[in-house]
Amino acid sequence: MENEENKQKLKKLNALNLRDRVERELRTAILSGVFQPGQKLVEYDIAEQLEVSRAPVREALTALQKDGLVVDIFRRGYFVPVFNETDIHEIYEVRTLLEVGGLRMAYPKLTEVEFDHLQAIIDTLGDYLTNSEKKNSVPDVDIEFHEYLMSLANNKRLYSAWKSIKTQSQLLIGITSRTDYEYLEEPKTIHQNLLNAIRYKDLAEAEKALEHHLLDAKERAIKNLQKKNDLVH
Repeated sequence: MENEENKQKLKKLNALNLRDRVERELRTAILSGVFQPGQKLVEYDIAEQLEVSRAPVREALTALQKDGLVVDIFRRGYFVPVFNETDIHEIYEVRTLLEVGGLRMAYPKLTEVEFDHLQAIIDTLGDYLTNSEKKNSVPDVDIEFHEYLMSLANNKRLYSAWKSIKTQSQLLIGITSRTDYEYLEEPKTIHQNLLNAIRYKDLAEAEKALEHHLLDAKERAIKNLQKKNDLVH
């Protein structure tokens, strides 16, 4: 039934760079919730919707598996990962350690150029939140803010460690972005408050703001998980 409901939600692709384009389409569909956690990704159905052969679909699923966006269960096929509460705690604990450390390294180097770039990302986030055609890309813009901030630490090993959980973080951001907010643009306000703390307050206050932001995101993801568990039971 779920596979039937998701038919025609993927767009037909042209012949060039099929594997990459299939991968991009599936990545967006997973992150935006077209395919839900625990849902099976059937090669034949995906190929039919995109009007391609099964080969580029199989290659794309293999690439997404390496990124942690799908899991391959022996003799059952590919599925969207399911997070439990422990997974969520662990991912956000690691993010907090890495991102607060990254902020500490980046803070003395920040100039108006970097602040303006972060502000531009937040403005884009606000635009996407209010545009139904772009709303599926909200997780991409959200993680872009954090990735840019991490890159400013100018520490390759720290950045590499953060990148290793980027995809899982995007999945959880997607879950969080589908949780009820008090108002439509609240995610923009949350990031704006964080940027204001980094831009106008001292390092200690900026670190507290970042920790609070990540704690809030973790709690929203757990709340969403608990809602789903309540529906199942």
